[in-house]
Amino acid sequence: MDYFFDNPLPLADNDRVDGRAKVTGAADYTAEQNLPGLVYGVLVGSTVANGTVTTIDSKAAERAPGVLAVYTHLNAPKIPGYEQGQNPAKGQTTGGGLRIFQDNVIRFSGQPIALVVADTFERATHAASLVRARYGKETALTSLATAMETGKPVEGEAYKENVRGEKDAWKAAPVKVEGTYTMPIQVHNPMELHATIARWESEDKVTVWEKTQGPV
Repeated sequence: MDYFFDNPLPLADNDRVDGRAKVTGAADYTAEQNLPGLVYGVLVGSTVANGTVTTIDSKAAERAPGVLAVYTHLNAPKIPGYEQGQNPAKGQTTGGGLRIFQDNVIRFSGQPIALVVADTFERATHAASLVRARYGKETALTSLATAMETGKPVEGEAYKENVRGEKDAWKAAPVKVEGTYTMPIQVHNPMELHATIARWESEDKVTVWEKTQGPV
């Protein structure tokens, strides 16, 4: 396979140029950057897989030592164009990403519902554990087979056109082989933990340290 679906990204073997640095402890990771005036943010995840946040109590977290701010969908700044995407008539497009803190809708278990900012990572982590939320729970689909049944709701616009191959040739084929194939989940296990650092250099310039290999 030369390409991944419709993306013109050729698949090829690549040299692990940073492999030696990683296994010898010399790799320079994002979370290890010690910048002046650095503050730390820790996310609070939803404990339900589908529903809405009805109330969220962050008072105990706000009073915790070292806490500078607690952000939720109630006080996070709204980003222009973020709610409906680039074209309001079309809604969110494929690859648009999750827009956190823009509404109270829960789409998956562990979805960020709050961000606690403190002067140290340890204090931010402790304060994040003090945030309490109540939910309007809805039934979650946890089976792919059930989700594919006719009449099930579709979340978003992503992958509605997911048919590959020659549909007309399939209809006219004298011999057809049908089957269902399953495989275990494949999980990446990077050595580096999730982390992002942003430092404003001026009003129109920001420098970002990010662990991902695809920042765009």
